Amino acid sequence: MSVKQVNPRQYVAQIPQLSNLEVWFQRPRDIVRKLLSGDLDLGIVGLDTVSEYGQGNEDLIIVHDALDYGDCRLSLAIPKYGIFENINSLRELAEMPQWTVEKPLRVATGFTYLGPKFMKEHGLKHVIFSTADGALEAAPA
Repeated sequence: MSVKQVNPRQYVAQIPQLSNLEVWFQRPRDIVRKLLSGDLDLGIVGLDTVSEYGQGNEDLIIVHDALDYGDCRLSLAIPKYGIFENINSLRELAEMPQWTVEKPLRVATGFTYLGPKFMKEHGLKHVIFSTADGALEAAPA
């Protein structure tokens, strides 16, 4: 594949064997948005990105889900001290009586669609989210 920089912020490529194809290099979330708007015909992104930015849109069809590329996992982190000292599972976290409408569990996440959906599915009703991008390892502290 030969890659060209068509302007300071955009790269495109051609695949000689596929003469009627242009490859765009985009941020993953932009790929999903461009698929939904019809600007792209095919995108290669992680399932987490399709789920987060596609938000369950039935117009997005996953045609292949086993590229064996990348390594992603969901991690939930809490401090090892204070009220969390003896919490060892999501179930235990959800059963803590502290979480009320007045004092919800505070969660930092880059997944503003999937995060609330996940917490609700796991019994956490009183949660407030703050948006964060990048490495979130320091957020629990």
